[in-house]
Amino acid sequence: SAVSLSAFAFTVAGVLPPSHEVFHGKVNPAGVWCQLLGMMTFLSALFYWHEVRGLFPGRGQMVFLDKTCVHQTDMELKRQGIERLPAFLSYSWSMVVLYSETYLQKLWTVYELATFLLLFPGGLLQVQPVLFPKFVLAGVLLICLSRLIFAVYYLPSIVAKIEQVEWSVDPALTLNFVAFLPPIMGLAIACRWWAREFDNIHRHVNAFSITKASCLEERDRRIVESNVATFARHVGFVSATTAKGEALASFDALVQREVPYLLKASLGRVGVP
Repeated sequence: SAVSLSAFAFTVAGVLPPSHEVFHGKVNPAGVWCQLLGMMTFLSALFYWHEVRGLFPGRGQMVFLDKTCVHQTDMELKRQGIERLPAFLSYSWSMVVLYSETYLQKLWTVYELATFLLLFPGGLLQVQPVLFPKFVLAGVLLICLSRLIFAVYYLPSIVAKIEQVEWSVDPALTLNFVAFLPPIMGLAIACRWWAREFDNIHRHVNAFSITKASCLEERDRRIVESNVATFARHVGFVSATTAKGEALASFDALVQREVPYLLKASLGRVGVP
């Protein structure tokens, strides 16, 4: 917004040259720098801000990324990382879930969710679908493309050539159809897909069971399930004498009860991140 407003001010002041477009037979100055620089700034910040942030003093936010913080090849280090996962999460004030359709079907991700729910019942859980950034970038590119089409169409030289041709259909109407139909269709497809995915999330939650979660290394299953049961007893979620099977069943009920509420709090009433 600041870059777009600055571009607008510079265009008005004559620092940035305006383009010229034809409306109703009159040539008018038009500013394209606001959208152009605004979009470029957005994309640059999206892809490179983490690199720029490192140039400034201060540590910034600390993030625990499971795949890089827990050893994936040394089994002893991996076991120690699994056992100490609650200690890492106990210092976290929120948890970001990069959700895909397999999230609630994998033992590792389920274990992290279990730990977070047991430590912070009703805590700040942020759900981000893995395809959502692609939809955002596609939308940005479609907006830029439609703006470019209109900018070229209303150039005086282009308008002069269009007016020399007899059109059976208003060319401006055709242009609007060509420029806006793809984004509208894309948005409709994206909304339909996310509505189905949102319904699948609730279906997976209702059928959730930690004992049925898939595990790439089956030898990890015993460690993870034992840790969940032990941790549930430690935080007082179940009594100290509760058997492992009963503790895991109680955890299944916790997920089925709490996750829909957390999803609603994270995604909002309309289900959009």
